Amino acid sequence: SSDLAALACEKAGAMQIASRLRDEVKLWSPADTDVRFQLVPGFLWNREMRMLGCGVQNTLLWNVGDPIPSAPSRPCWLLPCADRMAATVAREQLALREAGWRLLTCEPDVVVRLDDKFKLHRYAEEMGLACHLPMRHESADEASYPCMLKPSSSQYGEGALIVNCSEDVYSATGGRDLEPNWVLQELITGRNEFSTSLLVKLGKILDAVTVKYEYDAEAYVWPRVPEVSKTLHVLEQRHLDVMHAFLGGYSGICNFNYKLRIDGQICIFEVNPRIGADLAGDVPKPRARELFEKL
Repeated sequence: SSDLAALACEKAGAMQIASRLRDEVKLWSPADTDVRFQLVPGFLWNREMRMLGCGVQNTLLWNVGDPIPSAPSRPCWLLPCADRMAATVAREQLALREAGWRLLTCEPDVVVRLDDKFKLHRYAEEMGLACHLPMRHESADEASYPCMLKPSSSQYGEGALIVNCSEDVYSATGGRDLEPNWVLQELITGRNEFSTSLLVKLGKILDAVTVKYEYDAEAYVWPRVPEVSKTLHVLEQRHLDVMHAFLGGYSGICNFNYKLRIDGQICIFEVNPRIGADLAGDVPKPRARELFEKL
């Protein structure tokens, strides 16, 4: 148990660790509290989720391709915290609702439109929003380097890298065509990056919370860079308006990652149609709890 773990730390002389553990346990929901929100797939952030103290857990062993799980006897929201799971929840929403789950989701193509980085660029071009994304290069031979190269379908920085010439691109892609499986885009430099988590229903933003991060480099690929600091940030209305323009037809929790250009204009790297690491671990617990309670 947590008490035994704290006692073991104390006996080993690790008094600060024992104190932090006891403080963390105080934030947990009581053991008999009903699970009101279940994040999937399981055990990415269960420790952080329990600390919200409002019945949020990340303990369900359900992943893409598994049989539909049964919901608890009490009402419980099923919320994705991985991109592929967000698409699965959208595709399987009828079966999940029949199994007793509460859902905040939308049509699968809306989820994929945001998640897939190539489709996001195409959507932005169609909607006149491309100025709010990094410039996309269709050809490795004609790009201005350095650039950021990303798989169209990826999460948490997997497969992303800074490339300095077309040979770097061909090496990463195996010489294959960039699109639709890769996006080669302008490298936006700067030590400060922002992450905004949004609660959205039918394209209407119900809540928004932003974290500003400072990293120990001007050019980097997260999470392969040391973090210097993080603070809550007051989101400008003009930036929220840009995000809203991308969210037509969307329902769910989502996350925008972006930097600010010299003129203050927002430059969005990606939109994640699921709970992000910022909301799970970096937003202060009372503020994160407030967002979940609005469901």
